[in-house]
Amino acid sequence: MGAVIKGSAAKSLNDLARSMDKAVDEFGAKNVERLKRDIRSETPRSSEDEFAGGVHLADSYYVVGPRKTARTVTYRVKTDVKYAPWVEWDTGIHGPRGSRYRIAARRANFLHFYWKNAGKWFKGPSVMHPGSKGAHMFAKGADELERKLPARRETMVRVEARKQGFRVDGRYR
Repeated sequence: MGAVIKGSAAKSLNDLARSMDKAVDEFGAKNVERLKRDIRSETPRSSEDEFAGGVHLADSYYVVGPRKTARTVTYRVKTDVKYAPWVEWDTGIHGPRGSRYRIAARRANFLHFYWKNAGKWFKGPSVMHPGSKGAHMFAKGADELERKLPARRETMVRVEARKQGFRVDGRYR
């Protein structure tokens, strides 16, 4: 025969369950903001970002969510900047195909830009771009979150349990 909890212990457990719902929502919101901050800090910045409508890629991230189901709460960090995947992943000689790629003028008859490596202005119908190494800012941000999340979660649970009057000394694992 199992034990039956009545009185203050049952009330305390119910109160803990209710406070955990709110705490989990706050925990998720706080950690997705940390994730967004980490992704932003890993995003390379250059003056060329301003050509994408005057907004740096690092400043374009936003949070979608929470989306709740019976067992999960999901948040997403997103951007609408079209070139973000090319910054995240390796391209050209660094990418999966390992080869340069052609960039051609679309809205004009020629490309015109200052070629920093050559130290001069370039003007022509196309150029072979060598590609770039990816910044992997989303991957690095997710890795940072995954490493720190278990300790943060344990702290959150301990704080909520203490608020409801439970003794939390870490002896029982």
